[in-house]
Amino acid sequence: MAHLNRNETDYIYHEIFVLQAYLRHGVTIRDGDCVVDAGANIGLFTVFASRLARDLRLFSFEPNPAAFACLKSNADAWAPE
Repeated sequence: MAHLNRNETDYIYHEIFVLQAYLRHGVTIRDGDCVVDAGANIGLFTVFASRLARDLRLFSFEPNPAAFACLKSNADAWAPE
């Protein structure tokens, strides 16, 4: 996993993958959904969403060039097209 700060990555990984905090309050991701990850940082939620359902239309945006480079690397490696 490409990252900028190991502690931040560990924290966000735990929040997204372990606690599944982004799937609370009735939020679901189903086959064929469109998901927009605005402010995607290094792409952990992008990778998570890509593994929950098939045939997603997944758009990830990150304005920070360093974080975007990690996002691209992580999406290329871990999020199937």
